[in-house]
Amino acid sequence: MKSIVAFVGSAKHNGNIDSIVKKILEDASENELETKIYYLNDMNIKYCQGCLYCRKSWTIIKKSIENILVRYFHIKKIRWTMEEKE
Repeated sequence: MKSIVAFVGSAKHNGNIDSIVKKILEDASENELETKIYYLNDMNIKYCQGCLYCRKSWTIIKKSIENILVRYFHIKKIRWTMEEKE
């Protein structure tokens, strides 16, 4: 089954953006598409802390992305193609 995943970046639940996204997903589900909505504000995603650790190693970035994919998308296996910085 095909699906549509929506990511809402607005902090306001049931605000204008949320209402528009919900309407789009409602129309999609009427056309037999599976729909899912994620609120970025509810996820544990932090902005850059300026620690510059990413310049030394991609590990911190990869771990953050892996946690999101596993937790919210139930991904079981992730294969990275980028190399570590030296």
